Amino acid sequence: MNGQQRPLVLVSFCAVLVVLAVWGAVGGLSARLFGDIDGLLLLAVSLMIAVIFAPMLYLLGKEQGWFARRRKVSDPQRGLEKGIDVPEQPLR
Repeated sequence: MNGQQRPLVLVSFCAVLVVLAVWGAVGGLSARLFGDIDGLLLLAVSLMIAVIFAPMLYLLGKEQGWFARRRKVSDPQRGLEKGIDVPEQPLR
């Protein structure tokens, strides 16, 4: 299985791991575990999981086109019709 065949499975897997990482960090804070070595280990593992899987989740969503993309206006006249400011280019 690759990412092109089943992107929803990969996205759900990444989302679940990011939620569990945040949940672990919040649970450690609420239980005041960060004063000893167990709490520091919980924080380190939670942050490591979030740092690995959050960018992967973002890249999968971007690859699937779930985020809006900015369009560049190539024709200045057309951009002015739509109300988009286009800087004037110097004449050569």
